[in-house]
Amino acid sequence: MTRQTLESALDRAWRKSGTPVPRAVSFRCKFLCLPLVIEDTALVRDIRAAWLFLTRACHHHQYELAPVAAELEHWISQVERLVLTLDNGSD
Repeated sequence: MTRQTLESALDRAWRKSGTPVPRAVSFRCKFLCLPLVIEDTALVRDIRAAWLFLTRACHHHQYELAPVAAELEHWISQVERLVLTLDNGSD
């Protein structure tokens, strides 16, 4: 759910930017194009890191350890911060 929250905030940022993005475009493609809508490179880096960690946590393999509660709590708070930043204007 945390990853979906971040994805929703990114969709809002894309709509707010006025940059047309086809609905069929994957989030991986959207992440490659993030610098077109967000000039803050540190913010783009943080968004990518959070999304990648959460994606990996959702799709971990049986031979990998699942993330511990402290890691998940950290990424949840990161996403909360990122969503606030995106919703309040990223630039």
